[in-house]
Parts: sequence; structure tokens; C-alpha cells
Amino acid sequence: MQFEFSYYSIILIVSGIAASLFSAFVFNRLGGTLKWFVFTLIGISIWAFAYGFKISSLEWNEMLFWVKVEYLGIAIAPSTWLLFCIKYTGKESWLKPQVLLILIAFPIITYLIVLTNEWHHLHFAGRLQETSNSFPYLAIQKGPWFLVHTIYFYFTVLLGNYLLITSFKRAEPIYKKHTLLLIVISTLPWLVNIFYLLGGFKPFGPIDPTPFTFIVSYALIAVGLFKFNLFDVLPIAKDKLIKAMTEGILVIDLNGKVMDLNPAMKRIIKGKGGSYIGHPVELFFSEQQELMKVINDRRHSQIEVSIDVKKDPRQFLVEAIPILEKQTEFIGLLLLFRDITEIKKSQHLLRVQSDELKHLNDLKDKLFSIISHDLKGPIQGIKEIIDLAKRGLMTADDFQEILPDISKSVDGVTMLMENLLGWSRSQLKGEYMHRINFDVYKLILQQVTLMESPAASKDIKLEILGEGPLMVFADRNMVELIIRNLLNNSLKFCEPGDRIQISGNTERDGVRISVKDTGLGISPNNLERLRKGDSFSTFGSNNETGTGLGLLLVRDYVEKNGGSLTINSEENEWSEFSFMLSKASVGSGGKKVVSSR
Repeated sequence: MQFEFSYYSIILIVSGIAASLFSAFVFNRLGGTLKWFVFTLIGISIWAFAYGFKISSLEWNEMLFWVKVEYLGIAIAPSTWLLFCIKYTGKESWLKPQVLLILIAFPIITYLIVLTNEWHHLHFAGRLQETSNSFPYLAIQKGPWFLVHTIYFYFTVLLGNYLLITSFKRAEPIYKKHTLLLIVISTLPWLVNIFYLLGGFKPFGPIDPTPFTFIVSYALIAVGLFKFNLFDVLPIAKDKLIKAMTEGILVIDLNGKVMDLNPAMKRIIKGKGGSYIGHPVELFFSEQQELMKVINDRRHSQIEVSIDVKKDPRQFLVEAIPILEKQTEFIGLLLLFRDITEIKKSQHLLRVQSDELKHLNDLKDKLFSIISHDLKGPIQGIKEIIDLAKRGLMTADDFQEILPDISKSVDGVTMLMENLLGWSRSQLKGEYMHRINFDVYKLILQQVTLMESPAASKDIKLEILGEGPLMVFADRNMVELIIRNLLNNSLKFCEPGDRIQISGNTERDGVRISVKDTGLGISPNNLERLRKGDSFSTFGSNNETGTGLGLLLVRDYVEKNGGSLTINSEENEWSEFSFMLSKASVGSGGKKVVSSR
């Protein structure tokens, strides 16, 4: 190849090489969605570099070669510029498949037409090598595709600048200097090129001044990057930001019709056939009367609502924000839906855990009180009697006289120990239940036999109503402790001459065990407390003391066996405690299950 370099060509070639290196630097700094801006810079770099060699070439074949290289940059620059402007201004919704096809296909078609122009002359109708002022150049006669490409070229440039200008108007101050610099950078070369093509601006004779103008543009970009931190902060379109929000956003106009909503809001409400815009807001919240009241009030307020989202009940904190024109005129309402379901669940869990912890602390305090008083007292009394007997201070007759009281004390301690051990086991996670088929009638007979002596000492009659067998499926040890506690409780509140009846009856839902007495009864206030599951104790008919632990354990064991404790009473008349057990089933055997707490 033979070249005759001039000041013009050297400036263009050096600038093209420098611009390519500069483009690589910018790409490494920016990347992401701004890569299209860098591709535009690269296209212009190729244009300037190849144009410099074209005007330095002496043979028309060499000029033709550099024209083909030059058009590699000219073809891609318009599409990449428009893609950059669309990305920069957040108008990705414009990038439909057909639009992307045009932006990609048009540069390819143009370049292929340039490469094969000798076959059809669609882009260049003819070429003529001329010399002006001893400067050779290639004069080109424009073909029909040249006109098509020129229209496309300037359409993409104008459309991109239109997007930048509209973005400039509504941009925050920090973004305005960026956008203004981009508008200047893009407008200056295209204006020069237009005047050149129209023949009104030829400062270098036949040489196109457009590539030289790009040198000025590159200088402006460099100033923007290093002095004004161009692209260090990029605007994000509000519609893109709203779409990315996980909170639901709903905008209602003055007449209560839906103006706009984001994808998160569409997942919360159900549109008619997928349509939302223009419908009255009542259509979506007809069952939310409190929310509609907030909407109609048109004031800034908050409300919690429950909405089924795909059959899943969700809790939302809805904030209503009035949209005002000139700070006073109401023109609409913005509703922000924040899902607080998990927060509510956490709060509920914390409340449950707090209540459970308080309950456990109360039980702990009660346990310590029982151990320190109710258990220590009787044992200490027995110890003192033994000490007196050891020192010879108590005769055999004295010992026989107080033996019934000692027996009662030991019986009370034994019952208390059983309840303490049972309650302790019931509070441990993973307590095992051994549910089997057994005859609960035999268990009733056994417990009544054990209670006959203390009942006789108080002149109280024990009766069993009905006959066995009564086959149930339950934990035998738990049921035994339930019946013993209920019988002992009735003995405590009966007076001489009273009667205690225990019965078992087969019903449709299972076997009901009932313990009824004609004792002191329960006051309405205490009856309500017992039904709520409160633990407390009162003195018996002979001032017997208790701990309240027995009924607490009874309720817990009844529930673990699938039943519920029923308490009825008439003060000074009678009391009845009953519970239901499952009927024995064939094949239940000795099945073990883990109790849930």
C-alpha cells in the first residue's frame, strides 16, 4: 500500500488509536448497561482511524478497502447509541423483540451491502478518484441504500437525544450535568455532519469534518470522566425502581379508580381478566370495609388488613398517602402495602413464649414453695416424733394415740411425692406415653379400695356406679394418677355423712369417667378459675392443706390422652369432675407415642 500522509490524516489516525485505547479504559471503568456507550465510542474510533488512512491512500483500491473498514464503525454507531440512551433513561420497555431485531439487523445488512456493493451498487452508485489542491480523495456517488442508512442514522441519533432531553427535564440536579454533557457530545458531530452533507460546511475542502468533531467529543468525555466524575452516579428510572420493590404500590385517582400499580401489587389483588387500570378500587377491596373507609377519608393514615393471596392469608400494613397538587389540591391517593405476616407471627410467638415463660416461672415458684413448706413440714413432724421416741420421751400408748395422724401425714406426703414426680415428668419435652388397651373399671375398683380407710376416718361413703368391663385405650399410669387425685380431692372437701360416687359410662365418643361428691362445692369465682386452668389451693373440710398441683396434673394428663376435663359444681351442694377416654380399638396393642407439649 502507498500512502501520502497529511496533517489531517495523521491527526485522525493518531486520534483513532488513542480513542480505541480510551474506549477500552472507559469500558473497564463502566461496564454493565453502559457498555453500549463504549461500543458507540469504539465505532466512532474505527470511523476516524479508517478515514485517516482513506484520505492518505493514493490508489482507489486502497481507498475502497479503507471505506469498507470505515463503515464497520459507521454501521454500528447509530444502533449502539440508541441502545445506550434507552438503557440510560430507563426505557427498557421499548426494547420489544421486533425493535431489538431492527437495531441488530440493520447494521449487519448495511455492512454486508457495503462489502458486496460491486455486485449491486445499492450503497455507492459509483466512485471517482479526484485530486484537489494536490490532495487525492475518493468522490462517491450515493446509491438508494445510502439514503436509507442516512435516514436510519439520523433517526436513531434524534430519538436518542430526545430521550436524553426528556430525561434532563425531570432529572435531579446531580444527574443534569451528566445528561447535558451527553447531549452536547452527541449533538455536535451530527450537526457538523449534516451541514457537510448539505454542502454548507466544508472547512477542509472535500474532507469530511465529522471525524475531527469526534475528537472534540472525546475530549469532552475525558473532562466529564476525570473532572465531573461522569457516570460515577447513574440515574435509575422511577418505574424500574417501583417494579423492583417488594412492597405493593397502588395509585388511585380523584374518582377512586386505579391509575397505576406495580407487579408486587398485582400479586396481592386479583384483576378482572388480568386488567387493573381504570377499574374502581372497590372492585378489589369490596370485603375490606375498614380499608375502604381509610381510602375514602383521603388522609394520611395506616391500617392493618388481612388479605388472602393465592389462598394464603397474609397480614399487610397499608399506608395511605394523599397526592396533592400545589400542596393543597387533592388529586389522588397512593397506597403502600407492606407484608407484615412474618413480623406478626414473630410477635405472636414472642407473646406465647413470654406467657409460657411466665407460666413456667409461676410453676417453678410453686414447686419450691411445695418442697419448702408442704413437703418439709410433714417430714419434719415425723422426724420429731421419732426423735422423741428414741429419747424415751414418748410411751407406746402415746405413740398409738398419734399413729392415725402419722398415717395421714405419710399418706399426704406419698400423694404429694407422686404428684411432684408426675408433674416433673410432664414438663420434660419428649415425655413418653405408653397407651394400651385396658379395663379402666378394674383401675377404679383398685383406687376405691385404697381410699376406703381415709374415707371411713371422715365417715364418708364411697360408691361405684355401674359395672365393668370398661375397655379404654390410654396410658394406664396416667389414668391411675388422675382417678386417685380426683378421689383424694373429693375426700378433702367432704364432711362426715357426705357421699362420693365414681362412675364409668360408655358413650358414643368414648368412655366417660366421673367423680361426684356432696361436699362443700366450689364458689362461682373459683369454679371459673378452675375451668380456665388456674392453679390454686383452698383448705378442706377439716382444714386440710393442698398445693393445687393435683388438679393441674389431672388436666395435663387428661389432655395428653386426648380428652378434656369438665368441672361442674353448686356451692355448698355438690361437685363433679369428669373426663373422656378413647374406647379400646382392636390392634392398638402397646403402641408408644411421644407426648406433645
